[in-house]
Order: sequence, then C-alpha cells, then structure tokens
Amino acid sequence: SQSRSRSPHIAIRTMADLEWQQLAGSDVTPDDKVGRSAAVVLEDDLESMKKDCLEFGYGGFVVKKGFAHFRPYSREFILAHKTATFFDRGSVLHLAPPSAVVDGGVSVTCGTASRRADPSVLCEKSGYFASAFRHSWAVTEGGHAFVEFPGGERAMQVALAWLSTTSGAAVGEPWPLRSCDDVCDAVASAAYLDAPRLVRAAVRSWSLGAERAREEQLRVAGAIVEATLQFEDSDQELVIFELRQLLHNLPKHQLVLAPEFLAAPAAGLEILEARQVAKETLMGHMKQVGEWVGSVMGRADGGDHRSHSGTDPEAPLSSSEFAVRLLDRHRAYFLARRVALRQLLGHVDVSTAISPPLCFGVASAALAASSALPGDLAGDASEPFPGRAMAVEIFERSVGAVEFPAEAAADPSCVNGLFGAGGRTLGDDVLALDVLARPLVPPAAASVVLSRVLSSWGAIEACSCTDQNGCEGGDGSDAADVILAGVASDRQKLRLMLQQALPRIAEESDPAGSDWGTSFDYAVPELRAAFARAVSSASSSPSNRGASSAAAGEEVAMGGSVVVDDTVRLLFRVLFQPTGGLPGVAFPLSLFGELRGHNAHCRSLAARCAVARLREMFAFDPRRAWRVADSVWPTISWDDAEESLLEDVVAMLRSWLIAAKRAPSAAPAPVVEAPGRDNKAEAKLAVVRLLAKLPLHRLSNTEHLLGPPVPAHVLALLAQRGVERDSQRISALEAENERLRSDVSRLQAELRRA
Repeated sequence: SQSRSRSPHIAIRTMADLEWQQLAGSDVTPDDKVGRSAAVVLEDDLESMKKDCLEFGYGGFVVKKGFAHFRPYSREFILAHKTATFFDRGSVLHLAPPSAVVDGGVSVTCGTASRRADPSVLCEKSGYFASAFRHSWAVTEGGHAFVEFPGGERAMQVALAWLSTTSGAAVGEPWPLRSCDDVCDAVASAAYLDAPRLVRAAVRSWSLGAERAREEQLRVAGAIVEATLQFEDSDQELVIFELRQLLHNLPKHQLVLAPEFLAAPAAGLEILEARQVAKETLMGHMKQVGEWVGSVMGRADGGDHRSHSGTDPEAPLSSSEFAVRLLDRHRAYFLARRVALRQLLGHVDVSTAISPPLCFGVASAALAASSALPGDLAGDASEPFPGRAMAVEIFERSVGAVEFPAEAAADPSCVNGLFGAGGRTLGDDVLALDVLARPLVPPAAASVVLSRVLSSWGAIEACSCTDQNGCEGGDGSDAADVILAGVASDRQKLRLMLQQALPRIAEESDPAGSDWGTSFDYAVPELRAAFARAVSSASSSPSNRGASSAAAGEEVAMGGSVVVDDTVRLLFRVLFQPTGGLPGVAFPLSLFGELRGHNAHCRSLAARCAVARLREMFAFDPRRAWRVADSVWPTISWDDAEESLLEDVVAMLRSWLIAAKRAPSAAPAPVVEAPGRDNKAEAKLAVVRLLAKLPLHRLSNTEHLLGPPVPAHVLALLAQRGVERDSQRISALEAENERLRSDVSRLQAELRRA
C-alpha cells in the first residue's frame, strides 16, 4: 500500500439528519419471517435494535405486537416501497438516518474504486489503518492506495463502506449484503484490515436478511475459519462467536465437516462442538442409517472403507476423522492448550482404527492430555481425563489394523514418541510396555517396539552401568546388565509384559510365519543377552575358565554362584522355545523343570537339549554328567519325547555303562560307600535308576536296545510293567462290559414293560 499526507477537511450532515424517523401504520413487507425477530419490551431493547440495524447496513425495522423485525433493505428502497395497508395497522416503521457524507478526510483507493473517510473512524474500526496512521500518516492528509486487496475493487468497496461510516449513520450501498460472494469478501477484508467487528456486521447483515441455503452458510463458515487465523485473544473469540451463531440452526446432517474447516484450530474445534450439539432430524437419522448400511455391505463385499487417513482429501469428514486431522495439523497449538486438547480428543472415536503414523500422534496427545490440570483436583466428584486408556486403545486397534504392522511400529513417532525409546523416562506421556501384550497388538509390531526400547536403555545407560561394575568400555554386556535390572525391577512394566505374553508363548507349538507375527516374536535378542548375563557368572569364574560352556553351566546347576531366581526363570520360559533351546547359552539344566506347563513340542525340545548337554558334559567330566543326570532326569517330560530320541537316550546310557567298565573315572561316584561295590556295579545301579523313569514300552526294538551290557532285570522290569498295563486294561474293559450288560438288561426290561 502507498500513502500521501495533507490536512483533512471533514464535513458530515447535521445531527438532525442523523435522527431516526418513525412512520406509524407503515411497513415495507408483510413477511415477518424476513429479518431477525426480537421482543421489544423496554426502551433499551429499542435502542439495541437501532444500533444493530445501523451496524448491519439495514435501512430500518418494524415494531409490531411487541416484536421488532429487521427490514434488510436500504433506506432508499424502504422509502420507495413502503406500504400503509389495512394489515399494517398497529405497525411502526423505524427508518434509519441517511448515510453520512465526508467532504474531507482521506481518500482510500484500489484501482478505479475510491472512498473518502474520516481517519479517526478508520482507526477506531481497523487495526490496519490505526497502524498506518501511527507510522506513516503523522499528518493525516491525502490518501491511501491499495496496490493489492483481497477480493479486488468490489471487496474494498464493501469493506470501506462499513469502515468509513460514522457512529449513528447508516452504511449505505452496497450494504446490506445480499450475496454470498460479498459476505465472503467482507470477511476476508476484515482479516486483512484487522477489523473483527466487520466480520460480525457482514455475517449478520447477510444471514439475518433471508433464509440462506446450507451450501452458502458452509461457504461463509469456511471464510470465517480462514479469518480466525488473523485474530488473537478477544478479537478471535468475537469472530468464533459469529461462527457459532451462523451454524447454530443447521441440523446435524447438514453441518458437513469440510476439509477447509481444518485451516484454523480454534475455529475447527468450535465447528466440532457445534455439530455435536446440533439437532438430529428425521432426515438426518435416515441418512445416517443408510450410510451405515452401505458401509457394512461394502465391507461384506470386500470393498474398501475409508479410514482416518481419508482416501479423498476433499470428501466430507466424520467427527472423529475431522478431530484426528485437526490435531495432526495443529498439534503444537493443542498441546499448549490442555483444555482445548481434551475437548478435541472427546470427539475421537477410539473404537475405529486410525492409519499410522497418524494414530501414534493422536495416542501421544491423549497421554499428554491425561496429566492433571489444576481444576482436576478440585472436589471429589471430578473424574480424571482417561487419556492413558484412550491412548492404549488407539494404539492397539490402529496398529493391529494395518497390513504390515512391523513396518508401521518402526516409525519414530511410535517407538520414540509413544514408548519413550531414546531416553525418555516413564511418565504421563509414555506408554508402558505391557500394552504390547494386549490381544489386538500384532506380535510383529510388539517385537519392534520392545527391541528398540530395550536397545535405547542399554545405549544410554551402558556407561553408568560400566562404571558401577568397575569394567572398562561400554560393550554389549553392560547393556545386558541394564536390561536384566529392568526385568527384575519391572521397569516400564517390562516384567508384567513378559508375564502376560508367557501363556501365549507356552501354548504356541508350531507357529506359521505371517506379517502379523507370532508370540515367539517377544523373544527379542536383547532379552536373550540379558538372560545370558544372568547365568554367565559361573562360566566367568576363575575355576571354570577353560572349561566347555556346557560343563561351566552345570556348575550353576550343581550349586554354583548364580542363584536361579524368579527373573531367570521368567526369561528362560519366554526365551527357550522361541530361540530353539537357547543355543550357545550355558544355563542350569535344572531350569527344564520350568517347562512342564508348556506345550508338548516345547517339552520334547527340552528333552533333546538335555540329552545333547549331557553328552557334551560326559565327554568333559563323566562323574559330573552322572550326577547331573540324576538331578535333572525327573524334570524332563520323557513321555513327550519322540521314539527316536528315546532310542538315543538308551544308546547314550549304554555307552556310559561301557565307558564305566573300562575306566573307573567314567563311573559315577558311589552314593553309599560299601564293601564289594565297584565302579561297574555303581554304574549299573545308576543306569537302572535312569531307565526306570523312561517310557521304555514305546520302544519298538527293546530286546536289542536293552541287551547287554544293560542289566537283564531291566527287561524283566519292562515285561512286568507290560503285564501290569495289560491287567489294568483288561480290568477296565471288563468293568465297561459289565456296565454295558447292565444297560442292555435295563433297556430290555423297559421294553417288556412297554
């Protein structure tokens, strides 16, 4: 814009010209529905009507039977078309004063359009002109030319007609506003010229003049939404109030949430609130039911249905979709205003999936909204905002609805923003890890989040952990210490998450690979490293250096320095089957007893691992192998072992027995020192004890497998057990036959009586 300066000379009409005229028995239209109707009881009510009439650019109003009705026409039109008929008796037409004429002042131009105005009037109504006068027009003389103006010359004429009107005078042409284009241009001009009252005047001049179509009202609402971005504090509240008034009478099915309403956060939230309290008509209810039926049929036919991501950016949005997109677009605004954030989240439908990564941002915002406000603690009746529960449900439903959950969960807004990977401590704005064990969360996604969070613990706290242990360097073992301590202390509900996932791991026998994942995905490498650290003290002790991993691990099983506590047991149960038996980790074989409640496949795997570990141990220290076998044998579920494994076990014991005959060092230590008991006899006794606990009846070639050097009475014992099983089966069959004969006799007796 450009400005010039010279001393203004301002002249307006006399005060007599600015007085209202009253014409009894006159009107300009018999339709009382045109214009706003308001009760007039006191003189103050009449003065308020006069003030509004002038501000909206109307030429007058009629008072009839205690009610006042605006007449949305210019003063000249009313004078030319006023009536005085029988039906107008008792009416009083209040005619507005004519427009003021400014002979001096400043000239405001845009292109070929110009308008003279009093600078003081412009300063009062427009922040733009007040700033221009303060900085450029020290001597208010000359004019001001707009190089560009939103809406062009017509928009400037509409805005300047209102801005230049003095108090108590009518606005004049082109007011009152009749077209939707004019009111939209006026609203845009008000935002450009920092004139919030112009928004109110333009919107009401147009909306109160006649019944307006829904499409026009929504278009004007979009213009107001854009304008709110240019105002702050009380000015913005005034503009938003006009937006609320404009949409007040629209029924719910007509108040469409268009994407353009997302431009301003405060206005968008106001539109959501207006739609929530809008009336539901029969037509709207029928439309809602029709849309619901269509969506259900579309899903049944395999068709796509729109999620919160929005397949068509220009399509109308549901309340939940609108709230989600409004939060995503103005996240900083709502996070800085907790009350507004809670209002917005109240419109989000948590039962509907939200597309990632949008869902993670909404969930983290819900967590932020859950922190207490000063008003939350006032009174016992106040309920805390359920932000954490909302965040959990949004995450669970949304991440479980995507095609590739692992890829979605790897987004930084999830692992960092929602679960705190990267150094954030557990608080109101971070989800606990037990959420990952919820039924609708894909294990593939859970494993990604769990691995990232545990890795961040180790990466951040490895140095401090190293200092505490007196070690040098920040290697992976220090991270394992941090994770192990986190399991023991239930950091971020990690232990609870493992306990909740454990039943699913124990039931999973032969998982099939899929994008959803399996319960075995919870066994992330970081947990394996923590378990290895928990059982590594035996192998790292000086007495076991140079020993094999299996032998060193059995030092723990035979009462070494590592205590098998609940944390070690929990990690073992979680990790054993998913990792294929924890290969390379020397753990106590006594832990196999923890797997009794797991599936048969897991118990069979435990038996195979035990046999392999005992074979390795016997090669290093035979006496220890005999001793460990005696202690571990009862913990193994041999009934679940395959026949081939049972044959391997018998063959292993035969080889041990042969080795004991050849070398005294390969024989077991005597349980009781007694004369006449040599190494061979002690080995035979040990083999008999171990074989007695195996289901030998499942072997198909017992005579060969249990032949010499296995003591002969083992076969005799097997035969005796076979006879006992056969006797029990015969007894059971005889009892069943007796019951059947009794039932047949009873039925025959009933037939004879019939």
